[in-house]
Amino acid sequence: MPRRLSHPVPEIEGIALDVRPESYWADRDPLSSIVQNIKGQNRREMARDFIAGGADAALGPIESSLLEDTLPAAERISLGRIHPSFMGGEYLPDYARGEVEIARIVLDSVTQDVFSVRARRARPGARIRYRLVDEYASDFRLDPATSTRPLTLRELVHLLDFATAEDRDNLGLPFPESILGWQRGWGEPVNAGFVRMESVFYPALDAYYAHRLEAYADACNAEDFEGEEEGEEGEEGGEEGEEEEEEQLEAEADGDTL
Repeated sequence: MPRRLSHPVPEIEGIALDVRPESYWADRDPLSSIVQNIKGQNRREMARDFIAGGADAALGPIESSLLEDTLPAAERISLGRIHPSFMGGEYLPDYARGEVEIARIVLDSVTQDVFSVRARRARPGARIRYRLVDEYASDFRLDPATSTRPLTLRELVHLLDFATAEDRDNLGLPFPESILGWQRGWGEPVNAGFVRMESVFYPALDAYYAHRLEAYADACNAEDFEGEEEGEEGEEGGEEGEEEEEEQLEAEADGDTL
């Protein structure tokens, strides 16, 4: 019987929300098994390219240390010196025993910030426990926080939408949209591509949120554009009023002279 969620989640045409992976720990393809828990976003993508044969052969074999879940501090610092984006994901908390990443949010920021959704089952038959972590030690509250079997895509969306933390203001928005809401507060056009999703267990997750985030960004940008036009019209009206007042004062001055 499907879990009763506290809130409905938006439906997107063509995307089935009630699909559920069989397991988070079994029957993974070899590539996914190797890269799934690599914390660094750039390292993860490099490893994926090397293993899949998409990297330039002139680069030679990939260093084994780059395939580790967590890099030693010295190597982490060295990568960050290449470009700040290499820091993305590297400062996430370490994985607990038996914990796997089931999805991540990647931001197109200078340091390529990452949020990681993780699942852990303490022993066979125990409930699966979930946590959302970032690189700033935020303490997220999740709904659902546990389940007896892997989440459906709908349940994962609910978990992400209603994730909250004391040190984050979601602006009254679902958590992914709130990230763009903060971007809007910087006074720049809202770019839906600033936020993207990844998941080997939920292939449709990125397309689902891309549709939602594009709709949100378009609505914000249209509203902000209308506000700018109204502001410009108000300024023009104010200038015309000032000109009329100056003309009236000049006319009165001429009358006094006569």
